[in-house]
Amino acid sequence: MRLRVQFTRDGEEFIARVRPYQADVIHRALTVFLDDGSDGDDGQDRDTALAVRLGASRETVQALAGHFATGWTESRELRLTVDELHLLHSALTGAPVLFLERGLFSEKAFHEATGSYREHFDELALNFANYPHRHGS
Repeated sequence: MRLRVQFTRDGEEFIARVRPYQADVIHRALTVFLDDGSDGDDGQDRDTALAVRLGASRETVQALAGHFATGWTESRELRLTVDELHLLHSALTGAPVLFLERGLFSEKAFHEATGSYREHFDELALNFANYPHRHGS
């Protein structure tokens, strides 16, 4: 399945084998929080919102997003900590909330902003949350 990330445990870290499309979805999940359209807020308010949403600083999110930046043409292996897996899971599950219009999720706005579908975010999030634990990796 193209959205299933393969994990191998190496001590306290996980080695994730990530495909180009998965990297693109993950990158968009992270960067949508960095470009959340809160132009009216000052930087401190945006940073506070980011900390609440993802539990990480802007610098941490930017650095992790950089690992998944565009230009992938083949699968890569990335070392991720449990904290980074948590951040990725939070971004993938939290992104849809940014696309509520009058209390309802807007698939159109989500797709226009992310280039992907919510179910792809959901499937990757589920994989990140369950796969290492379920397989005892």
